[in-house]
Amino acid sequence: MEIADRLAIEDLYARYCVALDTGDEAGWVDCFTEDGEFDGRALAKGHDELAQYHRDRMAARAEEPFSNPQHWNNNLLLRGEPPEVQAFSYVIRIATMRDGGEIRVVRVGAYRDRLVKQGDRWRFARREVSFDTVPHDRIWT
Repeated sequence: MEIADRLAIEDLYARYCVALDTGDEAGWVDCFTEDGEFDGRALAKGHDELAQYHRDRMAARAEEPFSNPQHWNNNLLLRGEPPEVQAFSYVIRIATMRDGGEIRVVRVGAYRDRLVKQGDRWRFARREVSFDTVPHDRIWT
């Protein structure tokens, strides 16, 4: 894989997190292919369902015991060659607790992704998140 592709993929991961954290629905949806899938709390397929999923998540934030959540992806592993690769990364979600202001880790998990290069942009064709620690022998499964 060329360095330019690796950097473009890392940019995709950063754009995804910032769009999700700041409530940028259009930016978040644009991280996915037109028929892209997100499998997390629910399964969303295609841009219309992805946009609704994002709106639902933003509305649910009012009920969470924390504010200003930030998603941090790390330990990004890539497998394959353009125009399609598989990816694995850990996710940590930190936030400020509403009842005291402490900053805490509020969730850990992992993403398993299928990425597709479309023109000069990489996008998620499928993104699956698990909200727990992942056994080391199941990173790619």
